[in-house]
Amino acid sequence: RRSSDLSVQLIKLRLPADDRLLEYVRQIEEAGERAAALTEQLLSFSQRDDVDARPVDLNQLIRGLLPMVQHILGEQITLVTSLEDGLWPVRLDPTRWDQVIFQLATHARDAMPDGGALRIDTAKGEVAPSEAASHPDVEAGSYVLLSVSDTGPGLDPDIQARLFEPFFSTSERARGSGLGLAVAYGIVRQNGGQIRVSSEPDEGTTFRIYLPRIQAEQA
Repeated sequence: RRSSDLSVQLIKLRLPADDRLLEYVRQIEEAGERAAALTEQLLSFSQRDDVDARPVDLNQLIRGLLPMVQHILGEQITLVTSLEDGLWPVRLDPTRWDQVIFQLATHARDAMPDGGALRIDTAKGEVAPSEAASHPDVEAGSYVLLSVSDTGPGLDPDIQARLFEPFFSTSERARGSGLGLAVAYGIVRQNGGQIRVSSEPDEGTTFRIYLPRIQAEQA
């Protein structure tokens, strides 16, 4: 990719600023960037066993990502956070977890083209045996909960059911490859967590991630 980037830059330097060919060169450059992004997502999606999990303070990790999240959202979307103090540690791979946050932020941005708000919350929570019985994907126990909510138009049940499928897109004019949420889902599962989505028309969408609490002796 570096050699192709260099070739495009050289062509741009040699063409006059008003040359009509520059538009075609820009299109080639954008196509290369999209292909590189798709390749990176495919690699993330396929590397199911490449997890370097370690004890992590999720609040600290999220705070470090907030400037980039705001950049992804743009000026029209307000970023709000509520991070619970004294959060339990969780075990995950911090080098890949940024993809989860960024993909959820990107989904929210695309759902709110006219602006809105994105809220990121963390909290300590318990899943009771009765709740676990009705949701077999989550065992009873102590969890760190991460919620990412937008004020977009919401999703109908048919779309919610397919949201984490590879190459499925919620928009015919989606900017991405359709892999983003599938990548986020895969990373959450690789790190021992679960992710759920809840949404109602005109009431926004919330993604809830359950990460098992690790005990002091496991840290």
